[in-house]
Formats: sequence, C-alpha cells, structure tokens
Amino acid sequence: MRKIIALLLCLMMVLPLVSCEKNEDQNAPSQNENTDPTPSDSVEGDSTNDNTATQISEAEKAMEMYEAALRNEITVFETDSLVFNCLMNCKTPYDRIPLSDFVSLRYAYTDLDGDTVPELVIDCGDTLILRYYMGIVYTYPFTFRQMDRLNADGSYSWNHTGQNFEYGESQIFFEDAKIRSRELWRIVNDGTPDAEYYIEGRSSTLEDLQTYLESRQGTEVAFAPLAFSTEGSISAEEARSIANQYWGDVDGLRDGACGTTRINRVVIVKEPTPICPYYRVAWQVEQYSHWEEGWEERPPYATKTYKQILVHMSTGECRKYAVSEPDGAK
Repeated sequence: MRKIIALLLCLMMVLPLVSCEKNEDQNAPSQNENTDPTPSDSVEGDSTNDNTATQISEAEKAMEMYEAALRNEITVFETDSLVFNCLMNCKTPYDRIPLSDFVSLRYAYTDLDGDTVPELVIDCGDTLILRYYMGIVYTYPFTFRQMDRLNADGSYSWNHTGQNFEYGESQIFFEDAKIRSRELWRIVNDGTPDAEYYIEGRSSTLEDLQTYLESRQGTEVAFAPLAFSTEGSISAEEARSIANQYWGDVDGLRDGACGTTRINRVVIVKEPTPICPYYRVAWQVEQYSHWEEGWEERPPYATKTYKQILVHMSTGECRKYAVSEPDGAK
C-alpha cells in the first residue's frame, strides 16, 4: 500500500513539469516566425513626409486674407464696434466716413511688431491697421491725433490736443487679438517754464531727451496709392441695365391716381472706388402732380429711394447694399 501511494506521489510531481515544458514550447517563436519590428515601429526608412515646404506660411495666409478683404470677399472684425463688416463699409474713426466714399486712399504692408507676419495699413486721413490673427482679419482705427507719423517698427507720433501741451511717441505691439502700446517719450507743457520730459515713462531732462531722440532714427512707412484697374470693367450704363433687369425692368414704369403720377427710375448713385469695386444703383420713385399742363417738364415734387443694390464693375454680379435702405413708396 505504501508503495502504491509513493508511486502516485511521484506521478503527481512529474506531470506539472511536463505541462510547463509543453507550454514553453508553444510560446517560443518558431524559427520561421518573423520577429522584426513592423515598418511603423522602425526608425529606419521612416516614410513620414515633411510638408513644411508645401504648407502656406502665416505671412502668406495674411497676405491672402488682406487681398480678399480689399476685394470685399471676406468680412473684417471692427475692434471699435465689435462687429464683422465689409472693409468698404468700415468708417474713419474721426469723421465716420465709409471707406467706400474715398476716391483716393493709400496703403502699405509692413511688419509693425516684428513677428514676420505683415500688417496692412490704410491711410485715409486717419489710420486703419489691419492684422491677421487666427483666421480673422482685425481692424484697429486711430484718429490723426492718436497716430500721426507711423514708422515701420510700429512706433508712431501722437498729439492729444493738436497743440504742444502734450505730445510724444509710442510703439504698438499685439497681445493675441488686442493692440497695445508702450510709451517711448513724452513732453508736457512744451515751451513753458513748467515743461516736463519723459523717456519710457521715467522723468528726464531736455538734454537727455534730445540725445535719446538722436539715437532713434525710425523709418516712416512708405505708402502707395490704392489704385484699381478699370480694364475690362462694365460701363455705368451697363451697370444700370443689369440692375434694371435684376428688378424686373421697372425703369420708366408709371402708376398713380388722383392727380398724381409716380415714375420708376433706375439710376447710378455712386461710381466704383479703389476700396469698393461696385456701382451702387438705386430704384427711385419720382412723384409728380399733373393738375396743371406741362407737369412732365417740371421736376418731381418728391423722389424716394425704394431699393439699392451693388453691381460689380468687372463681373456684373449683383449683391445687396449693406447699408439699411431708406423707406420709399411701394
């Protein structure tokens, strides 16, 4: 009996060893099995392409966006009114005149903050700075007193009152989409015994300020006329005809009652400008009183604008006039 029990114990000890050896054989790779790393794991022959050369740089994107803004193909964000608007409808900060009303404008591309991405500067009597940031073109307006002489490094002269009570020079820089400025120098009460002089916010003497100014030889931004080509553009009469067809050939139609005649007219109210390559065309209603003879030879006693549209000077494309339309006869 003891022999049988001893034999069973020996068998129980041998069986686990056989099982472990079999499992190790199953887990061991065969000689024909490929154990090399897959191509995606290998650092040799990496097929990742360097797209740097084909990617559009931020500077190129900015230039494309500025040109699209000048063509009014995209809207810009006005930081003073916090709305998106076509550039041609943006207004000067001092007189509040739309840029589309200017027959003559000047512009320049320059990197004001040294980040290799240029800004677009428009001289309209005041100064309008356009900056591309994160897919949006922002506008920053300055009156002629806030920004007088703009240099290529972002420094500019200012005069708060138009007189010599306080004037100086500052330099702009950007924090994300916000525009900031740091003061370079300032003079208060110039020409009086109480004159004060400051350099970068610190009180100074006239002699030190003169030395500082001699060391600063800023290069003024070189503006060029913002011109547009009229080659291949449609005439004013063609634009008027396009608008008339757009409204269903209303020009010359008449109606009225009780001694009053209303005549529909399609007229050009504004020619294209450098910032607005559109004719502005109006559908107007003239009102006449014909109680007396010869009424057609007299001017209308009232003219009301019913609708307005824009007709592109090159393509003839019609688009809605952005400014709210005046009330008119219907």
